[in-house]
Amino acid sequence: MLVVTRRIRCRWRALALSTGVLVLGLLACEIAVRVLGLAPVVGPTLTEWDPRYGKRLRASLECERATREFRMHITTNAAGRRGPMPRPGAAIVAVFGDEATLGYGVDDGLEYPRLLEAELRARGRDVDVIACAMPDDANGRTLLRLRDELTTLAPRAVVLQVSGDDFRDNVREALFTVGDAGALVERPIPSRSIARSLQSLIEAIPFVTGSHLVALLRSALATRDDGADAPAPRIPGSSAGAFDADRLTLALIDASITRCAASGIPVIVLAAGVDRPHERTALSALCERKSTPLVELPSPAVRPDHWITGTPWLGPNGHADAARRIAALLR
Repeated sequence: MLVVTRRIRCRWRALALSTGVLVLGLLACEIAVRVLGLAPVVGPTLTEWDPRYGKRLRASLECERATREFRMHITTNAAGRRGPMPRPGAAIVAVFGDEATLGYGVDDGLEYPRLLEAELRARGRDVDVIACAMPDDANGRTLLRLRDELTTLAPRAVVLQVSGDDFRDNVREALFTVGDAGALVERPIPSRSIARSLQSLIEAIPFVTGSHLVALLRSALATRDDGADAPAPRIPGSSAGAFDADRLTLALIDASITRCAASGIPVIVLAAGVDRPHERTALSALCERKSTPLVELPSPAVRPDHWITGTPWLGPNGHADAARRIAALLR
């Protein structure tokens, strides 16, 4: 009996020693990553998997996000949107887009949807501006959400924000392709990934969301939220050019404008970071053909003060400029 007891004690001591060494090792790694500034983004994940759209902005979230270039405070409401809940019966202007519309990189209240709301109210328009946006979003998911949001929000006007990254992201996400006849073909929503399944469990552990080591590992192992880094396989009936970025992106924007027009809702297209000449020309031609106003924000090369230095994201000046330009078109 005494021998067994001694063996148990030895095992517990060995386990405690191993645990202590592991904790000290992780702590040393955490300190090293912090000192060297290796983690690109520190903070909780802003999105979660959604069976209807592939992903959505997390609801009732309040957190800090820090990168090498900025630190921001962000909160979301119970509906999973940045900003306050709409007032009952209020007139709505709905804005759709990615990081530029979400206001990634600026604190609450400095993103252009909030500034647009303040600008419109200052001009005597008693409206609520609702931001239907999330990071790494693209035009395919906007088209999917319009099916629901045009009914649930019943907006008086819609702003469709387009980024230069959308031309690539629409291909990567592969929520839609273009068939042989030129029509959009909707594809199934990707299933929940293993990382998404573990997300809530991991982030429930104390201090994990603020860990630089965890942030570094997450950035090294992460795949895109929508679950498709590589182009989707060719679907039956689609042409070899079905994943052509320009063709797919323009078709998605065209379909989004058409969907709004069918409901009698005016649309403004906001181009943020669409800097490649052929993409700007094609987008401008599409808006002209659809009789849709186009607001083109100046590129970082033209107005570096409108962008966060070293990033593709709008800064406070850029958001203020976007709000003024859009307000001038909303009568």
